[in-house]
Amino acid sequence: MMKLKILNLDGFLETIGRCRGPVYQVGPDGSWTDLCRSASLQDALRARYRRDRGELSITLVVPDGHDFFRIVAYYAGDC
Repeated sequence: MMKLKILNLDGFLETIGRCRGPVYQVGPDGSWTDLCRSASLQDALRARYRRDRGELSITLVVPDGHDFFRIVAYYAGDC
């Protein structure tokens, strides 16, 4: 599990779009939803990002190690 503060949502969504496995957002109730396969969830993230003036706090679970490090590399380089 990782907690991130996203400042570049387009770059983040592009990064998770390249992941080969699921990337789960952990909801406030503890539920998991796959961000890679849900356009409606990505649209909701965009709305939240705009509402919060260009930043988005998010908790992720990334089961695939390759995808996990892809997201860490994005985060270290872009945020």
